[in-house]
Amino acid sequence: MEEWSILFVTFQTASVEYEFISIADLRQKVTDDATYPYRFSDRENVSKLSDEAFLAQFNTENKERFAAIDENDLDRPSVLIQWSENGI
Repeated sequence: MEEWSILFVTFQTASVEYEFISIADLRQKVTDDATYPYRFSDRENVSKLSDEAFLAQFNTENKERFAAIDENDLDRPSVLIQWSENGI
């Protein structure tokens, strides 16, 4: 399996943080600690999901605070907009 590089974005109240991590590292973060701030409804089956399915589910369940974007999708300048229903 090819190791993906993921642009991992964290939305905070007044700032945005980002880093490049591997998809294996993101899977590990999700499964290591159930109290970590990531939501994932099916933690027991994280390893069974394809990379695409895992990223899609992660982004859907964590869209308020995090985004995980495949580096291969960043082939030109892009803008990531966080939408808040709360006006925050």
